[in-house]
Amino acid sequence: MSFYLTPGNALAIRVNAHRHGWDGSICNDPIAWQCLADPRFRERYCARGLSDCFHLAAFRLQEPSVVIEENGGAWVFEKDPNAFDDQLLFFWTQDFEEPRGVRDDRSADPVLIGAYRVRSVERLADGRFTRYRVRPFADSWTRFGRFRITAPNLRGVGGPYLKQMDRNHVHRVFQQLRDEAEAGDDRWYSPEDFSRFQAFDRELDAWLEHAHKATVRQAEQRAKRDASVASVTSAGHAPLAGIRGVVDRARDGGSGTVGSLGAAGSPGASGAKPRTAGASTLPPLVEPAMHARIREDHGEEVLTGLRLASLTRSLLVIRGNPGVGKSHLALRLLDDPQRERTLVIPVSSTWRGPEDLMGYLNPIDHRFEATPFVRFLIDAEVAWQKGDKRARVVVFEEFNLSQPEHWFADLLALTQFSDEKDRIWRAPGRFRDLPNKQDVFLSPAVRFVATVNTDHTTRPLSPRVLDRAAVLHLELDPRRALERVGLELEDAQLTAVMDLDAALRGRGVSFSVRSAQALHEAFEQRGDLGLDTWSVLDLVLEVELLGKVRLYARDPYDEAVRKELARFQEAYGRHLPRTADRLQGWEEALAAGRDVIQA
Repeated sequence: MSFYLTPGNALAIRVNAHRHGWDGSICNDPIAWQCLADPRFRERYCARGLSDCFHLAAFRLQEPSVVIEENGGAWVFEKDPNAFDDQLLFFWTQDFEEPRGVRDDRSADPVLIGAYRVRSVERLADGRFTRYRVRPFADSWTRFGRFRITAPNLRGVGGPYLKQMDRNHVHRVFQQLRDEAEAGDDRWYSPEDFSRFQAFDRELDAWLEHAHKATVRQAEQRAKRDASVASVTSAGHAPLAGIRGVVDRARDGGSGTVGSLGAAGSPGASGAKPRTAGASTLPPLVEPAMHARIREDHGEEVLTGLRLASLTRSLLVIRGNPGVGKSHLALRLLDDPQRERTLVIPVSSTWRGPEDLMGYLNPIDHRFEATPFVRFLIDAEVAWQKGDKRARVVVFEEFNLSQPEHWFADLLALTQFSDEKDRIWRAPGRFRDLPNKQDVFLSPAVRFVATVNTDHTTRPLSPRVLDRAAVLHLELDPRRALERVGLELEDAQLTAVMDLDAALRGRGVSFSVRSAQALHEAFEQRGDLGLDTWSVLDLVLEVELLGKVRLYARDPYDEAVRKELARFQEAYGRHLPRTADRLQGWEEALAAGRDVIQA
């Protein structure tokens, strides 16, 4: 697992709720106080006066620090002890109140309670456990008092516990705090808190820029290491040679997973004996020339996930909401601009058997009528025999519109074998234009990539298929979607797009590249339309996002979505009146027990 922070964003971690502002003192009556810690911990430690809480001194006046446990930090700091250096780190918890703390039903909103500019991370090891103490620069931390600023959408950075906050949201949080503080609302824990906040606020832009540069430097270092591995890959056809130890251990362990993927030699060669091919002979699914493009369009974490997935499976499933770029990614795995080694197959919901994919036996002359897919396999077989071991990719679009094991089972079974004599598919008759041919060798160079959506129009993949596949979940940040089409929004507009995307993403609706392209084209025509940029954004969000939403009046999950949408409506209603009006209509319908179905 690798640590991926988008340059310019801030980090965030969750801490326990505390009665006294995380000032180093133990809460009064800790057994009755619900702080999110295990009740047994509060009884064994807090109630006995033992200061073992990792978050207790997060905002202590002298030497504040917070501790991250091994499971939450080892995956980052064991690889890069300086990963947090110069970064902004925010703290959040579930909203709480006297006399009990966090509500037992955990329905409280997440709230931000302070931030660090990180100076260092210290490794603490006592023989049994390893922990990591995070310290801020002196006078470079702030505690937000009792303002209870709702935490904006937080995204992962590659692993558990740690999150990241978009830099636009960082600015919005500080603007909200400024507004409330200037209104004379004094909810600081101490007078020093306000002065610390002011000092932090003054330096915010400079610190974010410094953090951005630090993240870029780390990414460049990883890219150099990646380029070194890629050069070995290109020369020796050894995908991810830098982790060969993992591959070798898997092979030696007898699992058969890794060793079942490759092949070597050429079928039919004089005196050639079929031999088992290991992963080291399997051509890379993601060719080195495409690494930079994929990293730029989809992020380093997606590139690494692709390369790792291709080590162990010949079938890669890319899943995600419509418009996140699944097909775009699948068609950019190979350096193949002329599509000589790539075949795209749209799957139909009417497919019921192998003949839909492979072809059929003509009942008149008993010759086999092959599909373009089988022709592609034959071309790959010929190339393999001639020594061309470059990867070839078949992209199944909408893979799960029908049940794949009904039409793909024969080929799927062959992918698990490494011995060449077991990788033969036999047609039900001789080919029409190849009268001496009936058998097709499934070249190990052929890789299958499937794009899938998960909605009411598709069928779930069976365990049989999933057991032979690697599944990569693809998401697209709205900022990256806009960058892909070359559109730059005002900060407030970008934040609005991100907030609405975050509220609807769990319902299978997201701001996609198609949405970004529609917005870009509408912006170019706004003069003819007589609209300003906010009005254009309002119309596009209504059509591109709200027009795809389904909400159900009695679905408990949709209660959380409704809260997010109400918060969005309150924040952006004056700028986006059409969107706000649609959301208000939804809320009235749901409150009356009516489902919201757009189409």
